[in-house]
Amino acid sequence: MTRVHVHVMLRRLWPVALSAAIIAGSQYVPTFELSRDSVLQRKGLEQSTVVCPTAPSTAGTTLLISSPEGAADVRSAPLPGRPSAVRARLAVQRITPNKSAALVTTGDKSVSRTDAVMLASGKATLVSGLIGQQCQAADSSWWFLGAASVYGRNDVIVLTNPTSTPTTVDIDALTSRGTLHSADSRGIAVPAHGRRVLAFASLFPGVSAAALHVTTTSGVIHAAVLVTAFAGTSGNGAEWLPATKPGLHIVPLSADVRAATLYVASTRAASIDVRAVGPAGGFTPTGTSGLSVAAGSVIAVKLPDIAPDAAALVITSSTPVTAAVVGRGPSSAGARSDLIATAGVATTAQRAQTFSSVPGSTARLVLISDAAQPTRIRLTTTTASGPWEHSISLAPGDARTVALPVNEKRLPVLVSAQRGAFAAVLSVRGKGTALSPAADVTLAVRATTVLVRPAAQVPR
Repeated sequence: MTRVHVHVMLRRLWPVALSAAIIAGSQYVPTFELSRDSVLQRKGLEQSTVVCPTAPSTAGTTLLISSPEGAADVRSAPLPGRPSAVRARLAVQRITPNKSAALVTTGDKSVSRTDAVMLASGKATLVSGLIGQQCQAADSSWWFLGAASVYGRNDVIVLTNPTSTPTTVDIDALTSRGTLHSADSRGIAVPAHGRRVLAFASLFPGVSAAALHVTTTSGVIHAAVLVTAFAGTSGNGAEWLPATKPGLHIVPLSADVRAATLYVASTRAASIDVRAVGPAGGFTPTGTSGLSVAAGSVIAVKLPDIAPDAAALVITSSTPVTAAVVGRGPSSAGARSDLIATAGVATTAQRAQTFSSVPGSTARLVLISDAAQPTRIRLTTTTASGPWEHSISLAPGDARTVALPVNEKRLPVLVSAQRGAFAAVLSVRGKGTALSPAADVTLAVRATTVLVRPAAQVPR
C-alpha cells in the first residue's frame, strides 16, 4: 500500500476514531451505521439527566414530570436517594425539605419530550409566593440577569453538583460599573452530590442590578438564582431567575407582567434595538430606542406596561448580548403581587415540547415563531370534558399568547410545530384563598426549548 493510499484511508477513518473517543467518555453506548458516502450518522440511544433544585426557605416542594408516553425510561431520584421509574403521563412527587434537589433521567423514547418542573410555596418571613423552575442539565456556563444586593432584596445563588466528582466554580457579576469579582467568588468548591447556597450580597454588596456569569474550572454544575423581594419584615414575592445565554434575542413576556425592567448585558460594547411583537403588531416600547451597553456591563431599562399588547421582545444588537425581563404580577384582593422573571430563549425546529400541567391553575402559553419563516403550531391536551386541540399560525418573528383550558386531570400539554420553528414558554397563575393569599400569584415564565440534551454529540 502506498503512502498516498494510507493518507487517504486515515482521512476517511478520522471521524470513526473521534467518535470512539467521545463515546468512551459518555454514559451510554449508542449504535451507529456507516452510510455509502462514509459519513458517520447517529442512530442510537440518547440519555440525559436534568437537575431540579429545591428553593431554600420554602415549603410544599412538588416535582412535576410530564411524559406523553408514560414510559419507564424516565426515572427520578432525590439528591441523595435512589431512582424510581416514572410510569404515568404526569407524575407528581413530593420532595422533602432535607433533599437539596431531584434528578430526572430520560432515555431514548422521552428525550426532548419530557418536562420536569419543581414548584414550591414560599411561606417563610421573607420568601413568599409561588416559586417554579424548569429542571435543566448541569453545564459549565450559566447566565442570569436581574440579581441585586440592595435593601429590599435578599438574593441567593444555589449551586448543585449532581455528579460523583467535586466541582470548582467562579462567579462574575456584570454591573453598571463594569465586571466585578472577589476572592470569595473565585474557586468555590461544591462537593460531589452536594450543594452550596451563597448570599449574593456577601459576594457583591451594594449592587442594584447585575448579570451573573457562573462558570466551572473543573467539572459541571447546576446553577440557579433565587430572587426575594421584601418590605420591612414581610415578603413581597420570590422567584427563580431563568437561565439564559448570549445570543438568544427573543425575550417572552407574561401576560400578567407589570412594572417590568429590561436587563441587557454584554461582554463587548453593543448597540441595541428593542422591538415588541404580539397581537397589536410590532412597535418600539417607550424608552428603548438607541440603547447601548458598555463592554463587561449591564443596563436596566424601565418598561411601560406593554402587556397584553406584546407577547415578546425581540432584541437586535451589534454583538451578541444577554437579555431578560423582571417585573411584578397584578395584585388582587388580599394578595400582594408576586415577582415574574423571563429571559432570552431559542426557537426549536420541528420538535414537540411537553408542558407539565398544574391542576386547577390558569395557564397561558407564549408562542414565538422563528424570524426567518412562518410557523404553524398545534396544541393538544385532555381536560375533564375530553380532548382539547388548538392550532395557531404565526408570521415570521411574530408572537401570541394562548390561554389553556383549566386541566384537572393532571395531563400534560403537547406543543408541536406543523411548519417552521418556534419557542414556547408557560406562565401559571395559582388559586388564592383567605388563608393563603400569596398563592394567588403568577409563576415565572419558564423556557421549554431544548430541555434535554444528549450526553455526547457525534460529528456527522
